Parts: sequence; C-alpha cells; structure tokens
Amino acid sequence: MSLKIFTRVAGCLSLLLLIQAGALAQTGAVKGRIVVRNGDRLEPPNQRIRIHLSGDYEIIVARTEKDGTFVVPKLKVGKWLIKVMARDYKQEGVVFVSVFSRRTTEVTPSPIIITRVEKAAGTSGPRPSRS
Repeated sequence: MSLKIFTRVAGCLSLLLLIQAGALAQTGAVKGRIVVRNGDRLEPPNQRIRIHLSGDYEIIVARTEKDGTFVVPKLKVGKWLIKVMARDYKQEGVVFVSVFSRRTTEVTPSPIIITRVEKAAGTSGPRPSRS
C-alpha cells in the first residue's frame, strides 16, 4: 500500500517539475542599441527604456550601457512594444519586437535613433510622457 502512495507522490512531483521547467522555457530576451540622431553620445549613458507587453499592462524598465546597447532578459514570449523614454530626448524609437522561447531577439531597425530636445535657458528640459 505504501509503495502505491509513494509512486503517486513521485509521479505528482515529476509532473510539477516538468510544468515548472516548461514555464521557465517560455521566456526570451531582447537586445538592441540606441543612438542620437546627430551622432552625439547618449547622455547620460545610463538611459531608461520602457518595454511594454502588447495587449497587457506589464512594463519592464531597462537601462542602456555607455555605448547605448541594452539587453532585456527573461521577457515573456510574445509581442513587445519598445519605447525609448529618456530625459531631454523626444519619445521615439517605438518598435514592436517578437520574443521567442529561449532566444535573444535583436531589435530592428537597429540602432534605434532618437533626437535630443534643445532646452531653453534655465530649464531642465521636457520630461518624457508616461504613456
């Protein structure tokens, strides 16, 4: 009798492990690069990027490296919207990208080009919109 119970418990645990492994496999990554339209470096270099899951309210915030590159790991499989939201820059670089299981998708077109907003004297410049 106890062997039968042990077999059932072991079977349930095996099933749970398979389900969990499958759930972990349902993520991928996105990588890309952001540059300024006139060729200047992105300042400051650690800019924030907002990534939206299409049709969902999930938002992930990523940061760029000094050269404008970014990698966003562990994204759910699906179609994502990338918006570059950076202080003193126009909100540009709206790109849709498909994320596939266990793969890194490169954002195209690459690089994403953004435009610096000239700020008036004595102001800190426009803030990016929250959309």
